[in-house]
Amino acid sequence: MTPIRLAEKLHASDVVLLAGRLLLSLIFVHEGLQLATRFEGAEKAMAALGVGTPLLFATIALQLGAGLSVALGILARLGAIGLGLFCLMTAGLFHTNFASQNELLHSRRTSPLPAACSSWRSPVPAGCRWTGC
Repeated sequence: MTPIRLAEKLHASDVVLLAGRLLLSLIFVHEGLQLATRFEGAEKAMAALGVGTPLLFATIALQLGAGLSVALGILARLGAIGLGLFCLMTAGLFHTNFASQNELLHSRRTSPLPAACSSWRSPVPAGCRWTGC
């Protein structure tokens, strides 16, 4: 399909949804890369919270895998559900001390993410996927 025909199929709402999907996934891919590249520090910080190394590996895999799936549109709904559940679990396990301003800030930051993940819909027009139009 030519770029002109593709542009005719896309609407402004499709472009906005695509941008939102990419920005949402960027949060998780960036954090997954930060954990992976600074693994020793992340491992010590997680151990202090009672989280073992296998769960840290799972966290990195989830953030990178599900984040990329949402960004690329490959099993994106499943990735979005995984990221939404991850946010709920993170908020419930780690961001519960509301007397601390830092914890309150993190809780406020992560609480809208599950809603964003669950409300995601495909911005790619029907019949036109990443594999070709």
